[in-house]
Amino acid sequence: GRNALKLKNVRTVVLDEADEMLDFGFRDDMKEILACVPQSRQTMLFSATMNKEVSAIARQFQTDPVRVEIGAQNRPVETVRQSYMQTKRKSNAVCGLIKQCEPRLSLVFCNTKRKVKELQKELHQRGFISACLHGDMRQKERDTIMNTFRKGKTKVLIATDVAARGIDIDKIDLVINYDIP
Repeated sequence: GRNALKLKNVRTVVLDEADEMLDFGFRDDMKEILACVPQSRQTMLFSATMNKEVSAIARQFQTDPVRVEIGAQNRPVETVRQSYMQTKRKSNAVCGLIKQCEPRLSLVFCNTKRKVKELQKELHQRGFISACLHGDMRQKERDTIMNTFRKGKTKVLIATDVAARGIDIDKIDLVINYDIP
């Protein structure tokens, strides 16, 4: 809007996490930026989901798009066992599951930063080597926490969905959705 960025020589535009950008209300910003770059550009769009909104953006701003899908659609890996439980004391259930399953690494997702902090504090008090990860942290902090988790120095990571994107850690044996995602 301030004309601080000159876009006339742009040849490639990458929209990563397009579904997330749309969820956060950046539709108009995306359209405005794409309208300011040359028509002859290459536009790459990456998205974990290909819903109607993402497809509409692709149709509007891509020419002869090629769709590449990775992995089986909406199917968990065959080695994954899924279950659910109902309880009044979820933190007790988390501790019990970790003790019972004895995972190398556990990842617990909560819906809010506040709940992430509360649960991490409670698990730490119960003797679990844990850390928390949420969007209010600086990228450097998040990277450090992910590295210690990846190396197994932290056994339990409690996180908001900020950790769900692009996570690639082989040793995670237990994933718990503390809250309904």
